[in-house]
Amino acid sequence: MELQVFLAVLGAAMMHAGWNAVVKGGTDPFTSVTQVSLFSAGIALCFLPFVKVPAAEAWPWLAAPAALHTFYRFMLIGAHRAGDMAQV
Repeated sequence: MELQVFLAVLGAAMMHAGWNAVVKGGTDPFTSVTQVSLFSAGIALCFLPFVKVPAAEAWPWLAAPAALHTFYRFMLIGAHRAGDMAQV
């Protein structure tokens, strides 16, 4: 495995663990997920001027994962409310 790939995977794992710790450490998981999402959206908006608008044919392929990810986040909120972080 190349060093760049290894570091990218390690960085992604660290960010994933970090955001779950933020969600679990907050007083309300819904509020914490919303704050993390807004922070992430703010970072993404900074890069928006550097990318092209996707073709019309791509929008359904972008909407479906967005809907699934929203469902995942609601399930994650419920999991954080119900269980310990080591279980979640």
